[in-house]
Amino acid sequence: MCMHRIHKLGWAAIVFTCLFVTTLLSAQAPSARAGFDPPVLSVGQSGAYTVTFENLREIPTLQLPRVDGLVFSDSPGVSQRSSWVNGVSSQELSLSWRVAAQREGTFSIPEQTIVMEGSRVVIPSARLRVVPLSEREAGMFRLEWDLPEKNFYVGEAIPAFLRLSIREGTESRIPVLPEKSGDGFMVTPFSDQVAMERQTVEGIPYTVYIWSVVVTPIRAGTLPLEASITVIYADPSNTRFGVDTFGIRRVREQQRHLTTGELELNIKDPPTEGRLPGFNGAIGNFEMRTTIGREEIRAGEPMTLTMELSGAGNFERVPAPPIPDSHGWRVYPPRTRFQGEGERGLRGTKTFEYLIIPESADTTETPRIPFAAFNPYSEAYEDLTVEPRQVTVSPAPAPSSSATVYAGQQMNIATEAQQTWRPNRADPGRIIRTGIRPIFFEPVFWGAQGAVALAFLGTFFWQKRRHRLVHDEDFARQVVGSRSVRHWTRQASDAAAKGDAEGFYSSAQRALQESVGRRFPRSRHPESLTLAEIEETLQHYSVSEQCQKDVSHIFQTGDALKYARSSRSAEELKADAERLLTTLRELHKGLA
Repeated sequence: MCMHRIHKLGWAAIVFTCLFVTTLLSAQAPSARAGFDPPVLSVGQSGAYTVTFENLREIPTLQLPRVDGLVFSDSPGVSQRSSWVNGVSSQELSLSWRVAAQREGTFSIPEQTIVMEGSRVVIPSARLRVVPLSEREAGMFRLEWDLPEKNFYVGEAIPAFLRLSIREGTESRIPVLPEKSGDGFMVTPFSDQVAMERQTVEGIPYTVYIWSVVVTPIRAGTLPLEASITVIYADPSNTRFGVDTFGIRRVREQQRHLTTGELELNIKDPPTEGRLPGFNGAIGNFEMRTTIGREEIRAGEPMTLTMELSGAGNFERVPAPPIPDSHGWRVYPPRTRFQGEGERGLRGTKTFEYLIIPESADTTETPRIPFAAFNPYSEAYEDLTVEPRQVTVSPAPAPSSSATVYAGQQMNIATEAQQTWRPNRADPGRIIRTGIRPIFFEPVFWGAQGAVALAFLGTFFWQKRRHRLVHDEDFARQVVGSRSVRHWTRQASDAAAKGDAEGFYSSAQRALQESVGRRFPRSRHPESLTLAEIEETLQHYSVSEQCQKDVSHIFQTGDALKYARSSRSAEELKADAERLLTTLRELHKGLA
């Protein structure tokens, strides 16, 4: 009887296991759904066509059919999401295309079947209805870019305005700020402080909301620039808004998604023809003013050399210019500060303050600092080089003889002692010992001699190391660079621990510049190294390809965070902090 029950329990366990495995396999089978959002558009409006896959790890390649009357974006946006419910994991992967409606009608995308990861996945059909835009609503809203009429260049800070025009008499509100789409530009954040003005077009008054931003192209080519915004509105004069069952007239709100359309801009690289020495990416209309602390100075004394770059342009992308030929001067990294005018930071003054020290009385002029900027309006390079300034350097004062002073002091003390000290008795007395032990038998004597010897050796090695720091450029760069790398690495780790993404990437970039800068001449300041120069150096020393990718990732992510105001999650920040430590170790080995 007992064996019979065990036999039944065994079969029950087998059946339960099969059902459980079947449930898991069916739950993890890939599937898809598709649709338009919103499902109804007016002529001239745009929306999205989205295909969502469940339990699919690889990103499929889909070819959308051509649909007369609809215009799809060239490439989709990709998003992923994972979840774990009742012990079963699931993944969602979405591909989303922007779609613009050109004419009214009902459009559909037929069902498709694809094979992914060994399974057949059916993508269901989707329908979109496009209705005519009524004459009343046709001129109610307008969203458009306002840009200068000129050629645009990579890295240029372009003043731009996004203008939303709403016909007066329309009750409306804007629930969210505008959004930029496209990856060819960086755009400063849209502010909730928006300017307003009234404008009349063909006799119809409009209220115009204006957002002022800075647009920066990040690569050359024909690039689309598009922005969108959602407006919630109600038109009480529209007959579609009637009375309710109690006879009270109520206005129903509607939602309109507006886009500027893809404004295609032709972006160029700054020309190589006519490029002047000292061009480091400065694009704009600039002026340079230079001052020095004083014109008469002693050798070995510090003085300041200040450069003030003023005007309008891409100040954030202009690094401190290096001083390539500093013969006769010791030059220290400059202190940089920027004082902007207005909210966008397009106009202002950027100051570079260098600390320089003349090494000898033979020095007669300050260093020459090449600097050039590209003016996008005249489309020509402008020479803003800092020319040498005449200075008078006198020899350093001779050191005073401390031995003579000390001897004079001892002589005065001895003379004073002879005049004031007198013995109390003429005979030696009983306290005088007749036998005196030689001092070299005393431990204190040998301790003092050892201390003097150690001090001598310490001074000798310190002077030798100091001499090598002055005359051995490679050794000096290695010592100073290693200290700087450790300093900026600690700064980056502290910022990452506090969740300060901007502080982390700024310090991380500086640590990488200091690490690679050990392979540059002493006159080249590490903080002035560009990503292109760093990549060229890493390739020269055959540093691993993964290490080069990690360096580029940290620089590009930091620039995007700084200029495009992007964001990083805590997990991404932690991963990049670990990536930085690994990269610095690889650089230490590869550049040794």
